[in-house]
Amino acid sequence: MARYTANLNFFRTLNDTSRTAYDYQLRLKEARVLLLGLGGIGSNVCLALAELGVGHVFAVDFDQVELSNLNRQVLYSTSAVGQPKAQVATERVARFNPDISFEALRVRISGRADVEVLLARVQPDFVFCLADKPNGWIDFWVNDACVTYGVPVAAANIMAAVGTAYTTVPGRTACFQCRVDADVVGNPDLAEELAYIREHELNVSNGALGPACMFLGYFLSYEFLRHRLELGSMLTDDRLFEIDFMDFSQRYHTFPRRADCSSCGSARDTVAAQVTVDQG
Repeated sequence: MARYTANLNFFRTLNDTSRTAYDYQLRLKEARVLLLGLGGIGSNVCLALAELGVGHVFAVDFDQVELSNLNRQVLYSTSAVGQPKAQVATERVARFNPDISFEALRVRISGRADVEVLLARVQPDFVFCLADKPNGWIDFWVNDACVTYGVPVAAANIMAAVGTAYTTVPGRTACFQCRVDADVVGNPDLAEELAYIREHELNVSNGALGPACMFLGYFLSYEFLRHRLELGSMLTDDRLFEIDFMDFSQRYHTFPRRADCSSCGSARDTVAAQVTVDQG
């Protein structure tokens, strides 16, 4: 009660007479979240979930802490350099909020099947895709798996001074593949660029600053709140959010759902037809 006093005070401002402030906090306590990636944006999301009191968080990251991470990855400190991020994150969250269930695995995601294994194990209500490797693949694998399992997913990325964020709610909104298909229609060269990135395993040098990672991490955390607590549509429903951190100009790019989408097109109205997972 003492830990979440400010949360409860906020929930009392929502003016929904059908729910009490405690109902909202309970919804967070019962939530199950899968967090893919504990880097710059992911570590901020991780702390935000612990602050909110999200009851069950399962994180995945294969890397170890490097000194160059510490300009933006707030879960770690200098003494953690060389240690697996999953291990350090587990210890940090346990100290920060021992009242939530937090588990992190050092696992490398190498294909859609790996994502499906995690979805089957965790049974999440929401997924954050904040891993950036392998570049050109990871967003597609997570998108396809989450669409198949009917699990909402949020993602974000930073390229130097420009940040983007999007969400997908299977059966209701456009998915990541819808957006890529729309981009390719407008610029056919993008398909060739994507193929080149995949073939040569290209990764752009990281130029993300800490404040930019924090902004996008907490932006996505609010998107999760809107969805989980049914506070209204997410700001990124059918839209890509873009921000220029040099002048803080912001805009949304609309990407309607495509009936011919190779990922979600065949599941237009089939949220109820989610894959049944063998609990055994």
